[in-house]
Formats: sequence, structure tokens, C-alpha cells
Amino acid sequence: MLAEIRVPPAYRAACLEDLHTRRGRVRRVDDSDGVLAIEALVPLANMFGYTQTLRMRAEKKGTFSLVFDHYAPVMPPDDDDPSSPAVALRA
Repeated sequence: MLAEIRVPPAYRAACLEDLHTRRGRVRRVDDSDGVLAIEALVPLANMFGYTQTLRMRAEKKGTFSLVFDHYAPVMPPDDDDPSSPAVALRA
């Protein structure tokens, strides 16, 4: 999925760190007009619950949108947690 996240610049590190934990690949970061726009490719299975996480990390000042980008194989993470949603979808 192609994710576009828009947050105030003060929350840049928190948002990028969260995208990294969701195995997102950042394509572009644009800081203009006092709004930080982050564009990243993220597996859909890893985006469940992102709304609440973004609200918490950006103190309810962030928005995001998801759009289908392309199909691609996703390798399981090294620390496969059997309770994670992504593992349930691969089973």
C-alpha cells in the first residue's frame, strides 16, 4: 500500500520510527507549509491499528491515507510473533 502521512514537523521522528517497525519503505519526505508529508510503501497487513497509533504519536494532529500501489511478496520478519495480524493472514 502507498501510505501518505501528514503531521506537524515536530512528530517526524515518531512517525518515521513507527513506519520502520511496520516494515515501511519511505519514498519521500516533504516539509512545506508547516506540514510534514511522508510517502511510504507499507504492507497492508502491517497497517491494522495505525489510526490509533498515529493519533497517539502525533497527539491527534496527524492524518493519513492508504492507496493500493502494487502486489509484491512480503518476507516474514525475523521475529515472527504468532499473535501479530500479519502472521494470521499468512497462515
